[in-house]
Amino acid sequence: MTLDNLPLETEAVITTVGGEGALRCRFLDMGLIPKTKVVVKK
Repeated sequence: MTLDNLPLETEAVITTVGGEGALRCRFLDMGLIPKTKVVVKK
């Protein structure tokens, strides 16, 4: 499942980070790294 399919206020754990090049680096810089818990707020 991707973050855009995750219902609001639902907790999930990141398993992989997609994207290539600068986009992937930006995701990682924002803290979206594998094994991180996230909650969709908006």
